Amino acid sequence: MENINEKVFTEKDAANYTDEHIIIPHGYTAIGDEAFRNRDDILSVEISDSVTIIGSRAFEKCRNLTSIAVPENVIYIYDNAFSGCENLANIVLCDGIIEIGDAAFSHCINLESIEIPDSVQLIGSMAFSGCIKLTKVKFSNDIDQIKEKTFYECVSLTEITLPEGLRCIGGKSFSNCNLRHLSVPETVTLIDNGAFFGCMELQSIEIPASVDKIEGFAFFGCEKLAEIIVSDENEYFTVIDGVLFDRDIKTLICYPCGLENDSYKIPDGVDTIEKGAFGECVKLTKIHIPDSVKYINMQAFDGCKSLKEINIPDGIKRIQLGAFSRCESLTKVELPDSVMYIGSRAFNQCKNLTSINIPEKVFEIGYGAFGMCQNLTQINIPEKIMRIEELVFDKCSNLTVRCSEGSYVHKYCKENNVNFKYF
Repeated sequence: MENINEKVFTEKDAANYTDEHIIIPHGYTAIGDEAFRNRDDILSVEISDSVTIIGSRAFEKCRNLTSIAVPENVIYIYDNAFSGCENLANIVLCDGIIEIGDAAFSHCINLESIEIPDSVQLIGSMAFSGCIKLTKVKFSNDIDQIKEKTFYECVSLTEITLPEGLRCIGGKSFSNCNLRHLSVPETVTLIDNGAFFGCMELQSIEIPASVDKIEGFAFFGCEKLAEIIVSDENEYFTVIDGVLFDRDIKTLICYPCGLENDSYKIPDGVDTIEKGAFGECVKLTKIHIPDSVKYINMQAFDGCKSLKEINIPDGIKRIQLGAFSRCESLTKVELPDSVMYIGSRAFNQCKNLTSINIPEKVFEIGYGAFGMCQNLTQINIPEKIMRIEELVFDKCSNLTVRCSEGSYVHKYCKENNVNFKYF
C-alpha cells in the first residue's frame, strides 16, 4: 500500500472506532494491514465504495463479525483478510474483485456459502480452508487453477461443480472434504499431490482426456472410492480392473480403497508403485508384487491394516519413507538381498511384526523405521551398516538386536539402550 494516491484507513484510525457497527468513511481507498485485527467488539462492517483494497489481516480474528458487504470497487482482498472470523456467516463479493489472497477466509467456521464473481482471476492457497460449514461454492468462470489447500478440511462440502477453463487442481485443494462424486472438467491437465487426500465419502471420479499428470497421494485414504473413470481418449492413463495406471501400464497410480477385493495381484510389467498407491486400503489381506517392480515409493502401502501377506521382489533397492507404515497385520517381512536402504518410518506401527532380517547391502536405516513395533522380538543387522537414525526402535520393548561385537550397530544399541546379542 505504497501508492501515493491511496488514502489508507490504518490501525491507528480504526482505534478511534469503538461502535459494534463500523462504517468506513467515503474517501478512503484502502483498509490497511491489520487495521481491525483481533477486534472482538465488531459485529458488522459497512465499507464505502471508494475502497479498492482490503489489506492483509485487516479483519483477522474479528470473532464476532457476522456479516460484511464488499463493495463493487474492491479489486484486491489480500492474505488472511478475514481469517478466523468465526461468526462470519454471510459475505457478498461484488463483481470487480480480481484477487482473493491466501487464507483470506480461512477458518470462517460459520460461513455456509460463497459465490465467487466472474471477475476473480486468482484465489490464493488456503483461501477457504477450515470453513467447516461451507456447503456451496459457485466459481468464477475465469479461474484456471485451484491452488494448494484452497478448500482443505471443508468437511461439509459434499458436492461441487468445477469451472470450465480450469487447468490445475492444486495439492490438497480438497483434502478432507466430503465430496461424493466428481467430474473433472475437460480443460484440466494436472491433478496435483494429494488433491483429494482423505475425502472419505468420495465414491467416484471422472477423469477427462485432457489430464496428463496425476501426482502421488491424489486419492490417498478415499475409503469409499470404488470407481475411477478415465476417458477412452486419454493418452496418459487407463483403468484395469478398477485400478488406475499410466497408459503404458508401467506405473500403478491408485488402487481405490472402495474396491471389495481382499487380494490383488499387480500385473506383470509394472515397474513402479506410486506414492500412496494402496494407502489405507484396509480390505486387502494379500498383495502380490511381480518381479518387474523396481520402485516402491513412499507410503505406498501405508495404513493397509488388514494386510497379512506381501512379497518384496528382488531388485528393490530402497524401502522408502513409510512404505509399509501402519500395516498392523503383517507378522513377517522378507527383504530381498537387493535392498540397500530402509527409509524413515518404513515399518513404523507394524505392531504384529515379530522378526525381520536386514540384508547385507543395507547401509542406512532411517528415522523411526521400526518404531512402535511392539511385538518385534528379533532383528538381525549386518556389520557393514553405516548409519542408524534416531528412534529406529522406539517403543520396541520386546526387541533384541543381533549384531557383531564392536560394530556400528553394537555401539548404537549401547548408546540408545537397545537390547542386543552378538551373532
